[in-house]
Amino acid sequence: MTTPSVLRKMLSGAMTLCILMEALLPSAHAVEEQRFSADRSPGGSYTAALEEMATKRLSVYGFLDDAVETGAQPTRLDAALLLYRACGAEPEQMCPFTDVPEKYADAVAWLYAAGVTQGIGNQMYGTGEITDEEFFTILSRLLRWETDDVGIIEYVARERGLAPLIADDGDFVTYSEMHQIVCNLLDYAYPERCIPKDGKELTPKTIMLRTDSYEDALAQLRKAMTYLHRAVEVCFSDVCPQDDIALFRENLDWDGGKKTMPLLGLTDPRGNYPFEVQTVENRRYRIIIDSYSQASEATASVTNWLDVYQDEEYAEALRRFYLSCLFPLRSMTEYGRVIHCHDLLCRLASYDYSEYSKAAKAATGARPNAHDLVGFMENNKVVCDGYANVYSWMLMELGVDSYIIHGLASGGSHAWNKVCINGRWYNVDACWDDTGSFLRHYFLRRPSRRRSSPR
Repeated sequence: MTTPSVLRKMLSGAMTLCILMEALLPSAHAVEEQRFSADRSPGGSYTAALEEMATKRLSVYGFLDDAVETGAQPTRLDAALLLYRACGAEPEQMCPFTDVPEKYADAVAWLYAAGVTQGIGNQMYGTGEITDEEFFTILSRLLRWETDDVGIIEYVARERGLAPLIADDGDFVTYSEMHQIVCNLLDYAYPERCIPKDGKELTPKTIMLRTDSYEDALAQLRKAMTYLHRAVEVCFSDVCPQDDIALFRENLDWDGGKKTMPLLGLTDPRGNYPFEVQTVENRRYRIIIDSYSQASEATASVTNWLDVYQDEEYAEALRRFYLSCLFPLRSMTEYGRVIHCHDLLCRLASYDYSEYSKAAKAATGARPNAHDLVGFMENNKVVCDGYANVYSWMLMELGVDSYIIHGLASGGSHAWNKVCINGRWYNVDACWDDTGSFLRHYFLRRPSRRRSSPR
């Protein structure tokens, strides 16, 4: 008898083979005549708390009603309806419960048919407020985690990025928490459902954070920066230790070019000062973001609800590539994601020698997009910093920390990636691996003097 673990390994192996086979075929998104633009759309002027962004996102997808009653707690019916709209399918049978209003009948019937709920007995579903335990149990059954142990479920949810980042202390789920969880669920399992129904939301001007610790502030800041805001205000509560606030300031210090910011990969590495930290008052700070990395902008575009790029064809090319090539890798180990992205990029990309050939430039014109992610989406041809930008985006989509190094290598300018695996940083140079004699000669190298000639 084949065990579930063996089946998972077989499916993982088959998935990997399919991905690599696809990588060897001509890229569907790359068209030689196509010319994309990575011009950013203008941002909005609104200010929002971090948790409000999840509600805005679900509204863009059309999953929410026009109005949510302020201060009300969501019920079991509300939870069923939102989950049904976000990831459900039309049920083939009638709702078996007598206490479910018509508005919610299909949603509850879907949950019942999927084996997610059996109701509370006596042909009753239960229409009261929904607790944290109940909601996470529904989530576990929906994702087939095969456990109803709430402690295990909540641990797994946190590990897989499904738990709400901003949570209340009460036992009942709030609308804010439910919206955050469902957004996380969409990214985790149903990205193909993320389709705007009536336009897109402009990127915000300012995001407001309220935090109790350094680690919490860092997690919230990381999440906030996925919305490409121009400013973020961080307010530390009275229970936050002063040592945590000092650590926050130290790790965001850019004075004198000291690059210690934990979120360095989210900003444009070519900027001398990609962000500025201002003290508003005691325990309150304002961070002005001057420029975001190409990886950050592309990642924000893939979620398909913020108005990021003026070029919709470019945004759609990014999204197609993510769904077909990157999303299937999310279940792999951190090392597996890093190596598969490296090999996939080397198989798909080719070095654009014409960008540094005067004769070719004279004949065909310069191709500055070869230095950027947009150049890869055009025709798969890039130069060193193009490789670095694509690899950085691929890893960011898969939750792996990295950033781009622009420096000198054997006397010439060059760009490559720093990648973090299990807390340790390594050099990865997909460009030199793709143009050299060995596929992984410059893969996961510890810091050392560069010897080969730069491209």
